[in-house]
Amino acid sequence: MGSFLSLWAVLNTMVLTAVIPIEHLAPSLMASRDRAAGHRSVFAHTIVLAAASTVLALVINILTSGDGPGMLQLAGAAFGIALGVWSGRRAGLVGGGEFRRVRHRSITNLAVASVGLGALLFVPHANPALLFLPAALGNLLGAARNPGHGSEVTPQSGAPGLRLLASEYRLLGAMVGATFVTLALTNGSIVLGRTWGVDAGNLVAYAGLLNLVRVPYTLLNNVMAPLNLRFVHLVRTSKTTELAATAVKASVALLGAIGVTALGSAALGPTALGILTGGKYGTTTAFAAGVALAEGAVWLTVIPRLVGSALGVTRPMIISWGIGIAVFSMVAVLPIEGSHKVVIAPLAASAVISGIALPWTLRLARRSAVVISDA
Repeated sequence: MGSFLSLWAVLNTMVLTAVIPIEHLAPSLMASRDRAAGHRSVFAHTIVLAAASTVLALVINILTSGDGPGMLQLAGAAFGIALGVWSGRRAGLVGGGEFRRVRHRSITNLAVASVGLGALLFVPHANPALLFLPAALGNLLGAARNPGHGSEVTPQSGAPGLRLLASEYRLLGAMVGATFVTLALTNGSIVLGRTWGVDAGNLVAYAGLLNLVRVPYTLLNNVMAPLNLRFVHLVRTSKTTELAATAVKASVALLGAIGVTALGSAALGPTALGILTGGKYGTTTAFAAGVALAEGAVWLTVIPRLVGSALGVTRPMIISWGIGIAVFSMVAVLPIEGSHKVVIAPLAASAVISGIALPWTLRLARRSAVVISDA
């Protein structure tokens, strides 16, 4: 199970690092292209980035584990590519504002993955590699059908087709870097947990709780997508003051959701973890609440990232997320228990990122009535 968790953490971090920025940029990318060209461009870039990140994640896993390629790596590769396919379809639909289709596909994806994982619970001594397959199948079935027809977006004169503009690639690069740091904050605790002296039981408990609290947080994706589209629209119509106000309201609402999730995790987390692990692993209410707060703090960094993406600025992301890495590293070397580090490190780093990036991007939005090309 330890090998599976390590590979899952690396794959999850690397692949999502590649595909999430495309989804966040999709509304802007598709606004300057006709519908078909927009879908093709978004899907093609997502697949290429997902495939490259999957290969890189597998190489890192093989080098760090000392094991050669095997069934675990093969199943992980299938998961990574399938996640890229699903993310490419989803990004195209999000960019086109087709949220009903996104919801239907997401339900299909979740249902297939849940049924598959549930079935594995009844398989004694199942190979951990099999845990990748239900998620991979859900991703593929969720993306199986071609995007439907909808209203066309009038392309700008001379708008590119499959390729992106140089400025779009620069913004994509900054988004990839910020997303990597964001995902590495919580997933990095899994990878570094052993070096911090966290025993296998606490590490499994952390990973289990992390996946449990990600269920309500992942549902926020269905809110973040239209919010992202709204941000892009406000920038394109030069209503950046309204953009700042909307971002503040969204941040306050997200803080409330984080508080509710933390309370729910404290109340239900230990019991849910026992059910998830068949009673083999337990945890405390404080640890369960801490994991929920840490993951929630990571999600809070999405707001300034979306604002920066809509404005087209890169400097706030580069500097804020760079400082976040420094804070994470400082906590990593503190003389405290490893089980505390896995929670405190991502929580502190995320709080610093949001504390710097959100006011910075809001200030830029309020000072500008037009799209900012750089800052």
